[in-house]
Amino acid sequence: MQVLRVEDATRIKIDKLHTLIALGEEGIIVFVLCNEPALQKRVYEELESRIIDDRITIHPIYMNESKTNLVEVIRDVLQSKGFSKMYSKSRGAFFVYGLDKACKKEIAGKPEAILYLNKLRDDFLKIKQPVIIWINDTVLDMVLRFAPDFWSWRATLIEFRLEKEMPMEMTRAMMAHGAEFYENLDELMKRKKRYEKLLKEYKKQGIDDKYKIARWLNSLGYVHYLVGEYAQAVEKFEQSLKLTKVLRDKAGIAANYNNIALIYSARGDLDKALECYRKALKLDEELGDKAGIATSSNNIGLIYKTRGDLNKALEHYQKALKIVEELGDKQKVAKSYNNIGMIHNTRGDLNKALEYYQKALEISEGLGDKRGIATRYNNIGSIYADRGDLDEALEYYQKALNIGEELGDRVSIAINYNNIGLIYADRGDLDEALEYYQKALKIDEELGDKAGIATRSNNIGSIYADRGDLDEALEYYQKALKIDEELGDKAGIATLSNNIGSIYADRGDLDEALEYYQKALKIVEELRDKQKIAGTYNNLGMIYKVRDDLNKALEYYRKALKIGEELDDKAGIATLSNNIGSIYADRGDLDKALDHYQKALKIDKELDDKAGIATRINNIGSIYADRGDLDKALEYYQKSLGLLEELGDKSHMAICAKNIAFIHEENNNLDKALEFFERSLELYIPLGNIKDIIEGYENLIRGYTKKGDAKKTKDCEKELAEFRKKIGILEKSNFKS
Repeated sequence: MQVLRVEDATRIKIDKLHTLIALGEEGIIVFVLCNEPALQKRVYEELESRIIDDRITIHPIYMNESKTNLVEVIRDVLQSKGFSKMYSKSRGAFFVYGLDKACKKEIAGKPEAILYLNKLRDDFLKIKQPVIIWINDTVLDMVLRFAPDFWSWRATLIEFRLEKEMPMEMTRAMMAHGAEFYENLDELMKRKKRYEKLLKEYKKQGIDDKYKIARWLNSLGYVHYLVGEYAQAVEKFEQSLKLTKVLRDKAGIAANYNNIALIYSARGDLDKALECYRKALKLDEELGDKAGIATSSNNIGLIYKTRGDLNKALEHYQKALKIVEELGDKQKVAKSYNNIGMIHNTRGDLNKALEYYQKALEISEGLGDKRGIATRYNNIGSIYADRGDLDEALEYYQKALNIGEELGDRVSIAINYNNIGLIYADRGDLDEALEYYQKALKIDEELGDKAGIATRSNNIGSIYADRGDLDEALEYYQKALKIDEELGDKAGIATLSNNIGSIYADRGDLDEALEYYQKALKIVEELRDKQKIAGTYNNLGMIYKVRDDLNKALEYYRKALKIGEELDDKAGIATLSNNIGSIYADRGDLDKALDHYQKALKIDKELDDKAGIATRINNIGSIYADRGDLDKALEYYQKSLGLLEELGDKSHMAICAKNIAFIHEENNNLDKALEFFERSLELYIPLGNIKDIIEGYENLIRGYTKKGDAKKTKDCEKELAEFRKKIGILEKSNFKS
């Protein structure tokens, strides 16, 4: 039988409920909000085990359409002989179930059971035992609407919700913000209105219950956070913080610091986020709250990871792991394994990352935690994607998607559509990738998930960029940038500035590209995000390389490489070594170029990065081609093509086939050259990159002209003319073949 584990935040609420019952004050009424039957059962079991030790007896009350007057039902129980006999030996508490069923009976369109609560509220003062009413969101809305006097009179609300984990989402250049799962924007808006109504009602009646007000302000702040209203979220969290400080409620103060840090982190203000997380950690340590210490340590680890300080991040994640292992909290152990796996993933140590993700998966499967299983599938899929094993990655993403659909979890579905889209993009199947990104975008728009809309818009922009449709790409990047600016998401702004810079670079507008890259650099330096600083240095290096300022390009590549080495980012070191090799190749220093390509290849082999291996082998082939060793060059190009075929990477297959064709053309083996030029063009056409397609036709025209095949030459010229006409390009392309 699968057991649902009680989370630490849930346990704290159970402690509060236990205390209220144990105090046994007359007339106390507690609404327990819980939408998930499995969680309600587990909470009840946990609570029952505690109150039995206190010699408190639970008296269940079951309401339905024929039992709508709760006061009357309780009176009947109180007057029964069985109750009198039982209560003489122990204290008691009434647990009320079925209010949702009783609400089906209406008077003039209003639920009779709720009207009784409002009308007979004074009668509850005569009941000496605590009354615990188990409800869901729908019933709570009815109470607020039809029994406001009863609610504001004496009721206390304790909410229990499943802790839900956000799967790791791969995006090309942007990570979605972590957030609690929710079904739709309407659900959030209902919660927002509910908390606003509660606060307004208390203010109107002059009720100064600081504990309740602080809790509701905190909950309202979190709703603002989820819908991307960061300024309003911070305002509510700070109001709640002020009250918890007055109450000297250290646990409440810590919770508010954690939530405020969440906003700063989402905005990219990592220094302020870290400051708040450290304050929360200090309070957790003062309270001796081990679970809180673990949570704060994890949060601090995330900040260091975002900054690119992977060693410090790992230190905090391992501290958290040690605590949750001591506590025996398997679900948190799985999450800690997951976090540690992400560090190894970022470092490029894919085997180590996979080991930790699989450990986490094993625990999630043992707990029957479907959401956790989906998260692990996602992360394992990302490993195979990074390795270039796209079929295996797709299989894992599909598994995660199936679970999301089974649970009706639309946020998870959107993320998995996105990830599947990334696989098709990496395969070069841009139409299929676009379809999945658009599916994800549609869900984000329905949910009102601004961060998700920005992420999807960014990815859709990348598809148009890969197709060579730079205007459309720019439009989507600017849409995403506008959202991130509204959200105050500095990290997102930096990412989009880099992407927009790349569009201007592809257009040949290097000054504009440089301006955007420098804007991105300024932000990531403010954020002290070393990884993104290295990435931006790399982009600046590419601009200077295109400008033929090889010294400046080399300077930026070396700066980026230095950071990669500091971070022990093996994948990054391989990429930068490759780029530095390209500078030496352009300078004509082929020996140094070869050294750097081989260094990159060695790392890729250690990481089992098949895509990286294919790229380096191709580049090594280009060195031998430049040396005039065409046989050696052909050998490397064919090895690269074989790997790319295994990976299903059509985009790079097209490039490699073209390189092989050039070798055969140099050797005057025109039949072979034309065979590979044809193959290259066949691969380029579905990818939709205009320049590559035009070059492909021009290569064929040149090849058939050399061969003296006038008919084939004419056919290719006709096809090229039709293609130009179709895309509206009437002038001759100046793209070099």
